[in-house]
Amino acid sequence: MKIEYLIHEYTWSNHCISGNKLGWGIVASSIPEDRTYLRELEKVAQAAVVDKTGRIEVEELVYSPVCGFVKMTSIPCESGEDKRQNKRVRLYQPKAPDHNPAVYLAPGMEWTEGESIGFLPPLTLEEAKFDREDILRELCLEERLPEFMQVVFWCLSGHSEGLNIVAPNWKEEEFAANAQKVMYVIHSLLPQCIREKAGYVSFTREAIPSVPFYFSPKVCGTYSYSLSEKNGWDADWDALDQYFYHGIAKASEKQDSIYQDFQQAAAEYLKNVRDTGNLLKKVEWIFYDIARKHGKNSLSMEYLSKNIPELLYWVCKDKELKFVAEDILAEVHQHPFSQAERQIYIESLIAGVTGRSKKVILMEMDHVLREVYDEDKKEFAFLLSMIRERNKELYTGLLCGGDFQKEQSEYSRRMYHLNASDMESLYRYVREFSEQSIPGERKDDILRTGIGLLNANLFNQKGYELFDKIAVHLNRKEQWIKILEDFVVQLQAHVSLFDRKQMETACYIEDMLYMYKPEMTRVLREERGRRGHKVKKDGRTKDSGEEECDMGRRHKEDASIEKSVSNAVESVEAESVEEEQEGPMIPFLFIGFPQGFLTGCIMYLSHYSLMIGHWKIALGMAGMWVLLMLNYEGVILQRKERYPLWKVIGLCLVEGWIIEAAGWFFRSQKVRLYYFIVLGVVAVCIQIVNLIQMQKARKKQEEYKK
Repeated sequence: MKIEYLIHEYTWSNHCISGNKLGWGIVASSIPEDRTYLRELEKVAQAAVVDKTGRIEVEELVYSPVCGFVKMTSIPCESGEDKRQNKRVRLYQPKAPDHNPAVYLAPGMEWTEGESIGFLPPLTLEEAKFDREDILRELCLEERLPEFMQVVFWCLSGHSEGLNIVAPNWKEEEFAANAQKVMYVIHSLLPQCIREKAGYVSFTREAIPSVPFYFSPKVCGTYSYSLSEKNGWDADWDALDQYFYHGIAKASEKQDSIYQDFQQAAAEYLKNVRDTGNLLKKVEWIFYDIARKHGKNSLSMEYLSKNIPELLYWVCKDKELKFVAEDILAEVHQHPFSQAERQIYIESLIAGVTGRSKKVILMEMDHVLREVYDEDKKEFAFLLSMIRERNKELYTGLLCGGDFQKEQSEYSRRMYHLNASDMESLYRYVREFSEQSIPGERKDDILRTGIGLLNANLFNQKGYELFDKIAVHLNRKEQWIKILEDFVVQLQAHVSLFDRKQMETACYIEDMLYMYKPEMTRVLREERGRRGHKVKKDGRTKDSGEEECDMGRRHKEDASIEKSVSNAVESVEAESVEEEQEGPMIPFLFIGFPQGFLTGCIMYLSHYSLMIGHWKIALGMAGMWVLLMLNYEGVILQRKERYPLWKVIGLCLVEGWIIEAAGWFFRSQKVRLYYFIVLGVVAVCIQIVNLIQMQKARKKQEEYKK
């Protein structure tokens, strides 16, 4: 089969046919009239690699979105009157787009002296033929084919740098021809749509990170593969890597249906994929799915269990991979799990959940729990408790349902009915839920169930207390207030029928509503006062006779003494409350700054004393700091606001360390001295303000006491 190639030449000239006036550009082409196209080729040629020694003609394959595949052969040359070193590049481009991937097989042409200006006739050549097996045998890669497969799929590995293929046994003049053969093998094994990423440079003496593959006689890149010796890349392979590289190597040798189906499926996937992260792993999963469909052995359940969460996460971002995940999950569901394997699987799902994959993880966990619930209730309880301890959001989603379920599971319905029998069980059941993950419909169901339990035992104070906690946990405070209002209205309408114990419960409910609505009138409590019912300290109710006896005893005491004692107690309690409350932070920082400045000065002087060997001065400084801290704490104790001792010491140490550390940044001792002087003046001013404020506060307190 013959192929027609368009030829273009790039070098220095005053007659660039692309219209470039800088002196460098396309000087001859098979399509000289298309200037826009030629300018794009100029950009490609500008990046061409040359051998600076001038001994080797370098071949290069690049892909341009505008021009497609382009093969370049480059040699160094001199230009201009000053003999500047640059390059001369010849570009080959198949005229038919269908032949683009094979452009690197185009043979080179002899370089002629002088410049080519204007039109170059297209070149028609027979398509080069190679045999992949012969090339692998010639390069001694047959036994290392699984390892070489990692080189083939380097374009999907996600590395930003290219792969340095090292061939120390090749002669320099053989590099171009041998590189063509290696790239023929790589391109023949890659899916069609990914070949555009497999460009190469046939010879180089230094690393070229921007090129996927570059050949050299010695190692010159970060990532390298030697054609003459085993590289040991398989040491880093996990189970899926081994499965893929060994499997694809055997399939490519036989050209069997697995290989053909993989090429078709991978090409279709890579053509439409949007999320290009971890692309090689995704292709490996595609191969695993195809191999399993053709009857090959599966990976261990332990490996699948640990890696399925990651696969499910990819599916959430990449819908094209959904068919692979569904097939692998179907395989997992058919596996006869032991109790230990199922626990590992659930732990992996819990550990691998993300915000994006939460829904699919819940679907998978729900499937596992449905099966376990039918088989072993004890194991089901263990797995559910493990989920509750590890991730309450997943636990809530499984028991409260959501959009991941087509219908509510039997185990969630059963558990809800078991815990809805009394208020205490309902509270224990609900408090384990994550409020953000409970659907609104389920919250309404819980509230309706709670109302039914309250109606069943209307005068049970404990029930109202627990239901209050449930409503707050569900973030349904407004609904709970309306429910309480309805209960209170009903109780007020039947207040005449209540006995003493019922009246106490009714008042408790009214008080609970009063906590949420202080503006309401407590009718039930007033009615209880009119009846003469009081509550003792121990919770028992007094009758009117007992209250009259108590009042008689109280009248025998001196009213004036009782009043003075009560006033004294109230004043002491008020002072204790004021002493215990902690003051605001900003005044605390201002109060502490002078002490922090002194701490910083002492730290600096102690540090300096130790540097010059005067440890006694440093010890004295430490003692001075302790005395200053005691004085500072005494000042703090005289204030109305109180601060814990650890905060006082911590503030001084932190401020002192910052001031002392900042001082060492000034190299000049003069600047450092001014720094401490300025801080000292600021500290004095702040301390004067603090003393004035303390004096004003003391005067106000004395006036208040008078």
